[in-house]
Amino acid sequence: MARYTAFAIHLALSLLIVGALLGISILLWFPSPLFEIDGGWSGLRIVALVDLVLGPLLTLVVFRAGKPGLKMDMGIIVTIQVAALSYGVWTLHHNRPVLLVYADDLIKPIPASVVQDVDPEGRLRERFGNEFPIKLAIPIPLDPEQGSPYLLKRVLSETPLHLHTEDYVRLSEWWPEVTADSLNIQDYAARKPDWQQALDHSLAELKRPIDELVFLPIKGRKKSGIVIAEATSGDFVGFIDIPFFPEWGSRRVPLKERLASAMPPIGPDQPAPRTSTSATDI
Repeated sequence: MARYTAFAIHLALSLLIVGALLGISILLWFPSPLFEIDGGWSGLRIVALVDLVLGPLLTLVVFRAGKPGLKMDMGIIVTIQVAALSYGVWTLHHNRPVLLVYADDLIKPIPASVVQDVDPEGRLRERFGNEFPIKLAIPIPLDPEQGSPYLLKRVLSETPLHLHTEDYVRLSEWWPEVTADSLNIQDYAARKPDWQQALDHSLAELKRPIDELVFLPIKGRKKSGIVIAEATSGDFVGFIDIPFFPEWGSRRVPLKERLASAMPPIGPDQPAPRTSTSATDI
């Protein structure tokens, strides 16, 4: 067998392996849009670089028909490649997002490695099942007398707000509040022409009126964007690939208004109760 033939065969096998891993990553470990925004693509690029370059390139260098010790050389190359590939697969699997937690006005993907640290006993799996990624929310009390102390306590805690696992509820249980807190996408997208084009393109693809949809910011480890969900069911149906800047985002019903609506009526001799806005305002 000629050197270049061996190189081509090795490269073809490596492409099949990377293609299979790409399919697993997109379909199971990093469903859209998580593959791009939460590290799936960057992790796979490293695996592909090792698998497609290291193995076939070494084969091209060392392979020569009839060379003494060729089997040993090829065995070492395959061993190195399998070890590197195994580590890459383990890293991807270990860092796949298994939770999508809505809190503090946005969705945060939580990887399996972090969940293992904050929930070593697996209680979240017992509470919410194994259909990953699990959509959760942290409900913030609308009563000002409860909401303000709750937010202050969480902001001052060493644990990030999205990792207070004891407060988790299913996203569907908090959906009316999430809908009210969703992004006013028309105001937000109007800030830049390319953002407006991205919004128009997404709406054209979905063929749905904008008032039937809810727009939720999501912030992954690599980038941010806007998730599109159905207003009634809460199902995620699309993604707008534009960055999210909290200081530019207005809400359908601002939290201050919702807190005010939850307050008891104020009599002429009663002082107005305190209100809070969001965790970022404290």
